[in-house]
Amino acid sequence: MRGTAWVNVYQGFVFMIVGVASFFLLGEKFGGFSEITGWVLLEKAQLFMRAGNFTPKEWFSYLLISPLAVIVFPHVFMKLLIGKRVAGLKRLTFWYPIMVLLTWPPVIYIGIWGTVLNPGLLGRASDAILPWMFAQYLPVWLSGIALAGILAALTSSVDAMFLSLSTMLTRDILGKFAPTFIRGREVGMGRAFIILLAILVFILSILRPSSIFMIATFAFSGYIVAAPTMIGGLIWKRATKYGALASLIIPGILVPIYQFTTLLNWSTVGFLYNIPVLVLSISLFFVVSLLTPPPDKKYTDKYFHVLDQVYLRK
Repeated sequence: MRGTAWVNVYQGFVFMIVGVASFFLLGEKFGGFSEITGWVLLEKAQLFMRAGNFTPKEWFSYLLISPLAVIVFPHVFMKLLIGKRVAGLKRLTFWYPIMVLLTWPPVIYIGIWGTVLNPGLLGRASDAILPWMFAQYLPVWLSGIALAGILAALTSSVDAMFLSLSTMLTRDILGKFAPTFIRGREVGMGRAFIILLAILVFILSILRPSSIFMIATFAFSGYIVAAPTMIGGLIWKRATKYGALASLIIPGILVPIYQFTTLLNWSTVGFLYNIPVLVLSISLFFVVSLLTPPPDKKYTDKYFHVLDQVYLRK
């Protein structure tokens, strides 16, 4: 855990520095930020307009996807839970938006510039726009560093995801339902599972069933299902395990139905399907919790005593 945390810090800084440096170097190569961006405005002005790209309801839907999904990522949530001091969490909430502002806009603009420099990259092929821009317009040595920066961004998340998923398998699933089988084999089973996951990810990366944007939208919409349970479980003493299970399982089943079929399109009323799924998840969490027996008060008092010590600390 500590190893992946430090790797994330190092690789995150590599990607951020490379992204910002590449942004300025490429902008200078094309006559400056105003020049290249003005060229895009002339050639593909629609990229800078909401009309024709997103309706207000779709814009609102995308607005909720990333903030709600990120906080329930297993690898993010696990690391938040191991913080030793409240001050560390406060620093995180302060610095995270700043890091995002330094990381995202440069690569977004580089991608937008690439639409006029290489208009042939469409659909899934457009996922290669950053490597293409670096390889075509930066010196070879700098292109290599920039590509290493992209790889750093990918692996800084992948290593933490693999560690979290293997922990969930060995501790939360096998540790609970097959404790005798897993006892003494936790590390070995975790390593084997990571290898299987890596092979699966490699196969999917070759098959590339869709663009990164569409895959991320599908995945993030699935993560949103867990947001009501995670937030509600931290603040509502009346929440029950049955409410949590209902809010996770039923909407979780509906996500692929929404994604791969048109059976439920009528229920979106113009929004993306993450909105009805989120509303259903929230509703099930509260309604089923209220309709099922409350948890033992001794347990909730003990559980929330720990949380109160954190939340109420000055």
